Amino acid sequence: MQSRMMRWALVGLTFAFWRLALCQEQIAPDKTGVELINVLRAQFEATHTHSYKAARQQMFGHIDNDQGAVRLVYSGDQFETLTIPDHTVVNTEHTWPQSKFKHAVSGQRIKSDLHHLYPTRSRINSARGSKPFADIPDTQTEQWWRSSEPQDAIPDEARRAAFSESTNQAFEPREDHKGNVARSMFYIYAIYGDQALDLDWFRLQIDTLRRWHANDPVDASERARTLAIQDFQGNTNPFVLDPTLVERLFREPTERRPIRLISWNARELFSIDEVQLRAVDLRHFAEALRPDVLLLQKVTSQAVAEAVRDVMGLSGYEVVCSDFTQNDHNGHSSFEVAILSRFPLDDVVEFDRSLDNHSADEPVEQRLERVDLAGIAEVGVGRGFLQARIDELKLSLIVTHLKSSGRAVGEPDRSNAQKRELVAAAMARQVRHTLAADPELTALVAGDFNVGETDGQKLGHSLTEDCSAKDCSGQDRYDETHALLSAGLVDDVRMRSLTRAVGETYVSTEFVGTGPIDVLYVTGAEETRFPEAGKAEQPFGSDHLAVVVEVELP
Repeated sequence: MQSRMMRWALVGLTFAFWRLALCQEQIAPDKTGVELINVLRAQFEATHTHSYKAARQQMFGHIDNDQGAVRLVYSGDQFETLTIPDHTVVNTEHTWPQSKFKHAVSGQRIKSDLHHLYPTRSRINSARGSKPFADIPDTQTEQWWRSSEPQDAIPDEARRAAFSESTNQAFEPREDHKGNVARSMFYIYAIYGDQALDLDWFRLQIDTLRRWHANDPVDASERARTLAIQDFQGNTNPFVLDPTLVERLFREPTERRPIRLISWNARELFSIDEVQLRAVDLRHFAEALRPDVLLLQKVTSQAVAEAVRDVMGLSGYEVVCSDFTQNDHNGHSSFEVAILSRFPLDDVVEFDRSLDNHSADEPVEQRLERVDLAGIAEVGVGRGFLQARIDELKLSLIVTHLKSSGRAVGEPDRSNAQKRELVAAAMARQVRHTLAADPELTALVAGDFNVGETDGQKLGHSLTEDCSAKDCSGQDRYDETHALLSAGLVDDVRMRSLTRAVGETYVSTEFVGTGPIDVLYVTGAEETRFPEAGKAEQPFGSDHLAVVVEVELP
């Protein structure tokens, strides 16, 4: 009897090793992108559909059960059970949340698909909810999870990897479950991605998930789990069998969505409290417009800009804010500008004509440089612009908020126009310097210019032939703000406007017919890839409509 059992054990072990060996073979090695998706959907769809209760019973009682206990994926501890436990204590995590596939044709099948179901503590499951996955900076983590009771303090470095982390906007699993999460997410996308899933929510996480897949590769237990699930529902997770699938699937241009660049004057975000008061509008803004890069105006500080990011749910986005007028931490002006980017920001520079006490506590390194514009204008100006480069996109960004424009044509507005011209000329000159240093870059200038692109009463095209603000009949007008960027008035810089045709962007009806004051200009290596911009349909609590351009960059 014992000899027979030994033989069966050896046979079973040999079979298991044979199955695991199959895992090392590449799946459809000649396929990428959409063609690869089609292969995966044809070959790796579940052949057996079970009820959600049956799936949970299989998971808790067999697949994840080791000698009467299951390991809980977000806390790492073990829970003794042989069946479905009390849901108030231990629950089932849907790695792709149910709310993100509620419109799917195969919703019930996805709900019970074990390739993305895992045992977890109920409180941690609730903390995750439907939040996207992200790498959360330790200083921004609100709750650290190692059990049902979270802690607020950052764990010591030796223990930190064993904790899951959460904020109001994102969730980060323990280090040794990150790869499993990524491959579960890729599986749901590949097998069910044509069934009305929330793919925008997923795409925001792709870069993070790819990184987790690479840094936490498949191990023997994950391979054994997918084979055990195959015995129950008839399919394996192909991303566990073949790690090369991820790169072949997501390196294709067909799998990329255009990068969405947005410029918006958010209106008077003077404090973190005001950000919280406008939280609903700000969340709706992010959900509706889905910015990859947000060029923000009328914020007051780095802390306020970071609060906007957090309220919008833009987890993992880098943030940098100007401090043109912040002589101390309590003195802020509403015309600071900020950049929020899901791509790393490189070489961030603040151009400021007045050398104030520039704060040194921004998370992204900045340089402060003076605007040198002798002879362009004789007026003083306290405003400047912020420039950042995104090397990954070969894109240089400049954002500004120019001096306000008076409703009536006259001498006061002529003085304001000179202040606008001063910064516009400085931006044009910096665009030339930037592209001369690196011809492969594309330069984008954005912001609230405070004078419409089609304002025929004010806009001129010559710095030497300005008419009197009181009488411009038959003469060149007095405001060259837009011409300085588009008509070659400085260093022959001729940027293309993406916003000229969008119409008014300032909600006030006092400026009808003057065109957009919230603008986007582009020039450089990939200028022709940029289509005409559009504008948001609603102001989201501001008095400006955001301007939006989607572009596919190489």
